Amino acid sequence: MAACYSGRCVGLLRHASEACVMLLQVMPFPAQTVAPEVYSPRSLALGATIVAPGSSSDFDQTIREIGNILHDPADTGKEYKLVYSGHQGAYSGVTYVGYVYSSDGVNWTKGGKLTLGANRASEDPYLVKVGSTYYLYVEDKSDVPFRDIRCYTSTDFVTWADQGEVLGPTTGWEAQDVSSPTVFREGATWYMLYEGRASGQEGAIGLATSSDGLTWTRSASNPVVRGQNASFGFAGAISWSNGIVPDDIIKTGSTYVLHFHGRGFNSGVWDFRAGVATSSDLIDWTDAIGAPLASISRDCTTMLHPQAGTFIYVFPGEGIRMALPGAGDPDWSSVVVYVPGYAFGDEDRFNDIGFNWNEVTSFGNTKGVVGGSATASSSILLDGSGDYLTVSPAPEANLGSSDFTIEAWVKRAATGQMMIVTKAGSSLSAEAWYLDHTGTDLRFVYRINSTTVAVLSSSTAMTVGTWYHVAVERSGNTFRLYKNGIVLNTVTDSRPIQSVSTAVGIGARIHPTPLYFNGRIEGVRISKVARYGGAFTPPTAPFPVGPVGA
Repeated sequence: MAACYSGRCVGLLRHASEACVMLLQVMPFPAQTVAPEVYSPRSLALGATIVAPGSSSDFDQTIREIGNILHDPADTGKEYKLVYSGHQGAYSGVTYVGYVYSSDGVNWTKGGKLTLGANRASEDPYLVKVGSTYYLYVEDKSDVPFRDIRCYTSTDFVTWADQGEVLGPTTGWEAQDVSSPTVFREGATWYMLYEGRASGQEGAIGLATSSDGLTWTRSASNPVVRGQNASFGFAGAISWSNGIVPDDIIKTGSTYVLHFHGRGFNSGVWDFRAGVATSSDLIDWTDAIGAPLASISRDCTTMLHPQAGTFIYVFPGEGIRMALPGAGDPDWSSVVVYVPGYAFGDEDRFNDIGFNWNEVTSFGNTKGVVGGSATASSSILLDGSGDYLTVSPAPEANLGSSDFTIEAWVKRAATGQMMIVTKAGSSLSAEAWYLDHTGTDLRFVYRINSTTVAVLSSSTAMTVGTWYHVAVERSGNTFRLYKNGIVLNTVTDSRPIQSVSTAVGIGARIHPTPLYFNGRIEGVRISKVARYGGAFTPPTAPFPVGPVGA
């Protein structure tokens, strides 16, 4: 969540271990004149940690969810307050709300855990202030099963009065529970967007209104934002997602811009991805993009800071971190696969965050590693014995006669032949191409058909323990092979490459004899465009995500 103050908007994320989401809150909405598109950033790079997790004896050993920033100019030295929730040990539903404060919105100090009721467990915190009274909305975690939204009020930010349940489940689409309150006031009316769930449906967004922030009336049009869920009996406004949860809202001109997170199937589990919807009345919503926002990791959304251009992330075990917008990729729509490293917050999860959002599956003991990478990001650790990833369905990785660029950073941990990136199945008829290093030669091997194979290769050493950027591209009929931006070899070939249904492999080719990569790989990107056309300087940062200006 986030708050706007003095015309500046800071974005935050919440639900770190379920989904990093964010709600922009304006209390009341200020006049905004920027285009709605300003609030759809897609290209980000991680920055510094601004709030670290606590010790094993602290309530915030793991910072689970961020709430919002409240601008509170009357409280000298604590003009900015950020609420969040955390837990000790493994997550078991027992979480508590704490806060950090700042005098400048940049440097933060922990203020400790808030005592809510009789030390009630709570999460999904969201803070507003009206006059001299603070209103803190939370998902109540003390009632089991978790079902309702609760409110606490305070005039000194120390002693909190329990106002009880302000919104609970009813019937139908929200019969199981309500959560994720997103509250703002416009004029004399308070508005709340919230998530409702029922058995068999993954969540939708409801709208409620109030005259005092405590007694709420649901909209007769609920749910106002739906995903693609058969339980509703019809297609929702957000066709790419199953469940929908509100994250962030701002009004610019006459348009409400809502950031939300939705669920899609990835890596064998349901992943949360960010999206943007717009409305003129909070009832009828349109998917502003028609697809998830690209992000630097799974389960996170962002909100643009119009002046400073900064964002805030939260990752379990890593605390609350800043992020900066990147330049964007002018050829973003050509990126058919991009697996940068591992999914932050989970070393066993990997994502394709390219334009097509393919599913990634890991095999063996494949792990993600932070630090020591080629691009100050994360990398994929492979042990050379059954470890690899597949990216599927990735039909766009059938290259045919198209221009393309296949590239990655690699660091060998042993000698011998190793597969880097492949599209090769269980037989020659299922093999399209692969990029490998034989121990002496870097090669791009591609098939015209099951009996005709072509090889572009160059004798070049790749020292164990050293990072190298490797690439192959096709521009028209010209193929080029690169190491560290230097053209190693060129060949001319007008023939199309065989198309197959095989998944893209990272670190392995299974046929005819299994061959694996032993070491680390990162920044695997396949683009349907010739990116270099000759010698170039390899990137030293993760590739930009999203189109230019997004």
